[in-house]
Amino acid sequence: MMAGSSMARVVAALALATQTQAKGSGFGKSTYAMSDPLGWGTWMATYLPTQPLDGFPVNSTDQCVEWAKLCIDDGHLENCESVSSSTFQMHAVGAYDRDSGDLSMADVETKVYGSALGDFSKFDVYMENNVGLLTQDLDAYVAAFDAAAVPYYATSFTEPSSSTTYYSVLVRAHTAPVVLEIMGSASSLLAARGDLPAHGAPRGPRAGLAAFEARLSAAPRTVGANGMPVVTFTHKSFASPDVARDKAYWTTAMQGREVASTDDAFAGAFLAKDNAEMLFVSGNATQGDYTLLEWEAYQNALHARCIVSSTQGFDRLADSHVGHSFPGTDITSYTETVKNWTATHPKYPLAYRYFAHGLFYAYMPNGWGMQLSGKLPDNPKGGGYDFCKVGVVPDCTA
Repeated sequence: MMAGSSMARVVAALALATQTQAKGSGFGKSTYAMSDPLGWGTWMATYLPTQPLDGFPVNSTDQCVEWAKLCIDDGHLENCESVSSSTFQMHAVGAYDRDSGDLSMADVETKVYGSALGDFSKFDVYMENNVGLLTQDLDAYVAAFDAAAVPYYATSFTEPSSSTTYYSVLVRAHTAPVVLEIMGSASSLLAARGDLPAHGAPRGPRAGLAAFEARLSAAPRTVGANGMPVVTFTHKSFASPDVARDKAYWTTAMQGREVASTDDAFAGAFLAKDNAEMLFVSGNATQGDYTLLEWEAYQNALHARCIVSSTQGFDRLADSHVGHSFPGTDITSYTETVKNWTATHPKYPLAYRYFAHGLFYAYMPNGWGMQLSGKLPDNPKGGGYDFCKVGVVPDCTA
């Protein structure tokens, strides 16, 4: 197992993530398996307002892991290491000894995401796999990307609840399987482009952007430490080959609530206080080498092979998950939660896993995980991550 100091850092990080989620919208972080977490962290620190968490960068051959953990600065963030206000985190995990199947993580980033995203000259359904961020100075991002020749896809859309025109920039963070959607209600640079495509469907949270605009307007700071305008997290979106499937899963097995639903998209959340949303947006056709159905099948086959019980096995792609915190006893117990998961959706072989510190992992039909944190009375004591032993090749079930 990990040395005492290493375990202490992991426990502190988990506690901070839970604390942050409980104070914020509920959705507190988005974590990705990557081949180059440190390069991603450098890219993010260059172009986004961030603060490092838990000793970024971490590069440890003794622990078999590289990681970058960043707090996204929304203008209210004081100190990422001791959060006293709501914020959102993004984590990159390079557990390089874990099993990723026939594709390496570099293959995933090039053959799956890279082939689909291309040079961002045209919209692709894989761009719906994104983290949504709102800013009040989108032009600063457009100018920064233009100056550094960072490719992006720009569009406009009408926000239904206010009939306001918003602009959106979709950009890949480094070479990783992470697309950021940065939105703003004004952009003189994009508005001046006569060939800017208009996105027919609304983008961003279906309940509207008013609450997020208000949070930015009330922020004591307008820029982060690197001079980039502050942003606030609005949504985590997935491209979905079957929106009806994902809606049914969210409202039954996940016990989540419906925010909005159409034939082409579903927006879900958990708690009434949640402003940020989980989006599932219809599509499957892509210019890439893997359709969404093929990529989902790959991930689920890996999970099914590696995660063989609620406490045994893991894999590298299982590190990709979204985190949500439940205060108090909103999650009643591990046993009751697992019983509901398996009873309501036996169609999907669920790979679920929990560790100490009140964390419960469940994997959705699209292969992505949900990390739920809350009060789990029958959770065992102790535990933690061992990146050199859990889910590694040749036997990821160990």
